[in-house]
Amino acid sequence: MKKRVIAALIACLMITNCNIAFAGIETAVVKRDAILLSGTTFGNAANEKFSLMLHNLYDADNPAESVVIADQGVSGEDGKWTYTMPLADKIGDGNYTLRYGDSSGVAEEINLQIDRTEYISLSIDEVGHIFFDPSMVKVNAILLGEDTVQINDVAARVYTEEDNELIFDEVLTTVELKKQERFSGKLTIDLSNARKQYGMFVLKLAMVPTGTEASEEDFEAEIRFSVAKKSETANSKVGIHTQFGHGYADSAVNTMLLKNAGYCGIRDYLAYSQCFSNGVWNEPVRYNGWVDDIQNNDLSQIIQFDSTNEGFPKTKEEIQRFTDYAVAVVSNLIDDGVYYYELWNEPNWEYTAEEYANLLISVAPAIHNVDDRVKILAFSVAGVSNFHSVNWIVNIINVLKKKGLDPHDYIDYISVHPYKPLNQAPEKKTRTCTCTYGTESFNAWESDADLNDTIPGDSSLVARMDNLTNRLGEVGCDDIPFIATEIGWYSFVGDSGQTSCEKCIAAGRTNLDEIGQAQYCVRATALLYNKIDTIYFHTFNNKPENTVDCEENYGFTKRWNDVEIPYEAKPVFIAMANFNSMLGNAELIEENQDDAKYDYVFRKDGKKIHMMWTTDDSEIKALNTDDMAIVVYDMYGNPTDKYYNSDSLYNITLSQSPVYVEETVAVPELEVVDINGKSVGSIGDNTQLSVSMSTLSATKEKGILICAAYKDNMLIGTKAITVEAEEMSVQTPYLNVQNADVVKGFYWKISNSIPGCKAVKIFK
Repeated sequence: MKKRVIAALIACLMITNCNIAFAGIETAVVKRDAILLSGTTFGNAANEKFSLMLHNLYDADNPAESVVIADQGVSGEDGKWTYTMPLADKIGDGNYTLRYGDSSGVAEEINLQIDRTEYISLSIDEVGHIFFDPSMVKVNAILLGEDTVQINDVAARVYTEEDNELIFDEVLTTVELKKQERFSGKLTIDLSNARKQYGMFVLKLAMVPTGTEASEEDFEAEIRFSVAKKSETANSKVGIHTQFGHGYADSAVNTMLLKNAGYCGIRDYLAYSQCFSNGVWNEPVRYNGWVDDIQNNDLSQIIQFDSTNEGFPKTKEEIQRFTDYAVAVVSNLIDDGVYYYELWNEPNWEYTAEEYANLLISVAPAIHNVDDRVKILAFSVAGVSNFHSVNWIVNIINVLKKKGLDPHDYIDYISVHPYKPLNQAPEKKTRTCTCTYGTESFNAWESDADLNDTIPGDSSLVARMDNLTNRLGEVGCDDIPFIATEIGWYSFVGDSGQTSCEKCIAAGRTNLDEIGQAQYCVRATALLYNKIDTIYFHTFNNKPENTVDCEENYGFTKRWNDVEIPYEAKPVFIAMANFNSMLGNAELIEENQDDAKYDYVFRKDGKKIHMMWTTDDSEIKALNTDDMAIVVYDMYGNPTDKYYNSDSLYNITLSQSPVYVEETVAVPELEVVDINGKSVGSIGDNTQLSVSMSTLSATKEKGILICAAYKDNMLIGTKAITVEAEEMSVQTPYLNVQNADVVKGFYWKISNSIPGCKAVKIFK
């Protein structure tokens, strides 16, 4: 097959010494289907009207072929404007001259080279190339005919991005193309029956003469995409930190993705400087930019009070001004359904317990008085270590009590940020940093008192939260619920720039790739499921390149600008979407740990679902399901194995990526009956038996009911009947078992080859 290459020439013309009335063109970039023009209006002002006169696009070899275009518009910031000039199909390859100017005939010219001979061009309309239906992966394709008329097959292959596994290989369509004719249309990839339906994928496309098998080198065009499980309802246990208040990303895009992926809400901030800088309420432009998107996508909000530009309020006047700001925020946001408010962000970095208590005493009753549904999230501490965080919380509670105040009147939720030092695994119990003072990390804010800060023998997330609960119990506040308004792991390998032990960074102890980030976040959600009311991960998008490397890479999606695919999903987005879909609003009923093996058991919709993993590289975990068949799903939600063992014992292979084991169907016993329909317990003189389902409820799914006879473990006869969905009572034709020593009854579902009932053995 003749290979095609992409050829595009960027032509630039700087307009100088040109006293004309039309908008100046500064760049002209040739793309396959258009010329992208940009420039600056002469006034260099935003919203300035301009007239763009594109007189002709001349073909140097055939001047008769030309296009006349005229357009006008309004400039953007600093007078900048852009215009996309479509290329008509009749514009072929060649050298061209673009003439532009005003209506009086004054004109300038740009020489361009156009090459439209790219063989296949692919694009995807979905935000971030993220799909939520594996049967409807839609790709835009532009196909170009060869030198002769041909009927071509368009073949597609889909590979997993993680391990390059081929999961889909089909001919999508057949097209007839004349010489240099272009086909443009949408192609649909249906992964519903593929080996994997969810995850990060690469689509490769080839076009070959019909009936010809495509070879590997034919698949030249490729594009990345992902498929995540869609949640029909939000998971009330999981939210996310969006940072719209910092002006990051597009709220309409993010909130749509969050809803589809099953998140319950966002945490963001509305600073003093944005809405109350002059002591009266000002319309907050940024908040107004996201509130409709939040409501349209049924997400809740936690709003953080902050006045970082002015510093933490300490004097009586500063505290009153901050309280007025908080009341103004709540009064104006209550109609939007915003009931949860967080008092400052990580104040334990710099401020004393007395200073924070004074602010809490002023703000909490003031916003409670606005509406009794309003809840205040106090503390918002960085970490949950004893010295730096837990002691600080306890000290504040003691300040309230010494003033004769009930902490419950001022604290509705305790907000924590339970990050793990050095990007460690959530289950990590021991301190691994022996480089500096034997501590987990040694930051500038730490003191000698931190050296014995970690809970002896256990530094895991669970132990830290249990320790916090126990310490709160000492001051009578262990009944106040927790919300983690920040938690997360950054995906970065290399020198992170984190303010932790430099030797740990150099040794790679802080390294974590994107798969590891997904593993840690999903595991932490299970570990903290019954410890914390709601977990808000930090953050939804990777940040721009204006911070330290670790801070840039906490996101669940890639950045929204200056990247190949804005908002592209990271593995953690797919993994957490699956968690929300499979376990959203489930009940955690068991927490089992055996050395490095974890088995957290949930109940949802009447079914048990085990979330299982190991912190080692590989382990085998025995599971007894009490007469249940099982389906095993990977971290992204792909069914990987289906089992039924008559003894209900299964050996599950575990790794650091969690698997979900669903006890999918109860397997009750069938009934073996004689010619009169009476139950039979053994094979006697009556030599005609069958299997009955009359004692079972409707099957729900189509299946096969079987009665089989055996002699010395060899099958000697069988009778079967198809059972339609919703049938209430069916039995097989009678089977002659005169020479048999064992009769067995089976019912198998056609759709998934999992038994609907246990095999029943009847002996002679």
